[in-house]
Amino acid sequence: MLEVLVGKTLEQSLVEVLAEEELADLRQQQRMFEELRNAELAEQQRLEEQDRRLVEEKVTVLSVFCFNGFNQTAIVLRYSARMKPRKTIKPLNQKRLRINTI
Repeated sequence: MLEVLVGKTLEQSLVEVLAEEELADLRQQQRMFEELRNAELAEQQRLEEQDRRLVEEKVTVLSVFCFNGFNQTAIVLRYSARMKPRKTIKPLNQKRLRINTI
């Protein structure tokens, strides 16, 4: 009878240790996921800010060099609207492809 109790106690202890190890692994995976997500968000914000600065610079350059006979505002706005999606989406798609292959 004592042998059965000792066996059950050892078995229960082993189950608890395995469960704790599994929880520790899950927490580690969660930390790694959050670090990756935070890095991606920071990169996205950096790219958006860089894009915003580039668009502002291009708008400034275009407004200086546009021909006098054209509506400068319309040209600048059309060019800015066309460039923004390209600059934002392309780096994000490339980064997503890189992450999916890991």
